[in-house]
Amino acid sequence: MYALRGQGCGLGVLADSDDSAQWMTQASFGLSEGVYMILTGSAGDTVNAATAIKRAVGLDSYAAKLMFGDWLWWTDQVNGTVRLVSPQGFVAGRLSNSSRGTPFQRRVWQALREIPAGATATYSEIAARVGAPKEAYAVGEACAANAIAVAIPCHRVVRKDGTLAGFRWGFWRKRALLKRESAQ
Repeated sequence: MYALRGQGCGLGVLADSDDSAQWMTQASFGLSEGVYMILTGSAGDTVNAATAIKRAVGLDSYAAKLMFGDWLWWTDQVNGTVRLVSPQGFVAGRLSNSSRGTPFQRRVWQALREIPAGATATYSEIAARVGAPKEAYAVGEACAANAIAVAIPCHRVVRKDGTLAGFRWGFWRKRALLKRESAQ
């Protein structure tokens, strides 16, 4: 996990790490590094059991999501084969494919990942960072096109005067995320 430090990752999935005693460590790492961690539950687990374990270890972090369940058969149409895939690997692949965008959007999303938790930047500042200082509005559009909130923290972008602007997943959620990050 610590090999991910400083690598600019937005998403972390640790293979074969289904020990719930490590979940808090992984969540803390995710918060400190700005990495959205996908935690692994044991195979065949149920929603009720996973929720109880999550509650027992005290895990309540937007920076970590718990995946559990059995492996699944996946038809790999590119390579013409059927392969066995873990639920975590499946979701990580789906999420990584969700972050496709235009070259400009990808530059904006990378700049958003560089905003530390608890901090904010303006649309104009992000535009300048990606080499398009007059494209603050386009930065807003790139934020709206972001399909994986928190992993690409578009909630950390504010107006020039510091007030909150819109958020694809609801204005109230943006306010809550910023409040929670500033408290940690």
